[in-house]
Amino acid sequence: MKPYELNDISYLSIPLPDDITRAKENGNFTLAEELIREKLNFAKTSQTLKQRLEGELAVLSALGEDQFPFDEQQAQKMLEEAFEKVEPDEIQELVRTNNVEWTYKKGQKYFHRRFIENLVKTRHDYYERYRYEEENSIDNERQTELDDNIIEMKKNGQRKAKITLKQSIAPSVTITDQEGPFLAHLPLPRTNGHVNKQEVFATTGPVLDIANPTACQRTIAFQTDNINDLFFEVKHEYEIKANYHDLFDVMENQKDFPKKLSDEEKKQFQNELAEKSPHILFTDFLDKLLAEMTTKEMNLLEKAYKIYEFVTTKVNYSYMREYFTIPNISEYCAVNQKGDCGVQAILFITLCRMAGIPAKCKMGIRSVYIRIHSRST
Repeated sequence: MKPYELNDISYLSIPLPDDITRAKENGNFTLAEELIREKLNFAKTSQTLKQRLEGELAVLSALGEDQFPFDEQQAQKMLEEAFEKVEPDEIQELVRTNNVEWTYKKGQKYFHRRFIENLVKTRHDYYERYRYEEENSIDNERQTELDDNIIEMKKNGQRKAKITLKQSIAPSVTITDQEGPFLAHLPLPRTNGHVNKQEVFATTGPVLDIANPTACQRTIAFQTDNINDLFFEVKHEYEIKANYHDLFDVMENQKDFPKKLSDEEKKQFQNELAEKSPHILFTDFLDKLLAEMTTKEMNLLEKAYKIYEFVTTKVNYSYMREYFTIPNISEYCAVNQKGDCGVQAILFITLCRMAGIPAKCKMGIRSVYIRIHSRST
């Protein structure tokens, strides 16, 4: 069987067989894995479905790790320890009102590892009842910094900052000599008009390569044969500039803003207007949702604002499970009306593209999935 590759996620749009879906939704991951392996070994299973099933094994592995460690009794106890005036069975009320992330494991509800943090961040009533004032004060300081940053950007039209980072990676599982040589990648910023003056000034571990600053997916690569030398670290810094654009002023004063792109513009931005499986798909539900918030008479900027308004006022912020475990992020966000910043951005991008507005993701500091892997696989 071809080893599973994380970079190939387009298969997630392919539906799972019904028996595997039932086992997965009930939290019986052992049975789901057995059913998958049976189909992978079945001669009549198509190669397309096999690819989906191979990927689902990795999804089940991610779901089976520590993302949902607390059962209902443990979650209720954690609520009582973290907050004042907690009602009996309050965790059940949070489930009913869709204020906690949970999943089934063998028919029982289990809760996301950060569900307490999520309540503090997203529910003011829980924030007020939180017992740990020191952590609240830290959050207040962070919010003050964000507010000050907005004021500064509006005043000057932009803001620059120098970011210094230290990143490291090491295996979380036991690895044997036979699995070497070992290759690891850590992300580095790339030159894109907003990021400049990148400098790597310290590393730990044998460096194989540092990608060119203009590389599409820029990383620093480490490689070793020594099983006792599997801690890799990079210290680096870069300058980043963000510009402020007052789109409300444009909407107010530029009455002739176009309602659609020209044919030349459509060709120029074809990549930023296209579907991208599995997470940027123009589904029937999203099409109907877009029709609720926009009209044909609106220009492109007005449509973009209506989409932005929906995402920022109708979708509740929520810490998320691994993105990799969600088949279609944009539709998940719209249906469940919750998601973190990345999930909300993907929904915004998808709806904009459906409305004929070129859109793509431009991130600041974001975590990425990194793993150590052996060349032998």
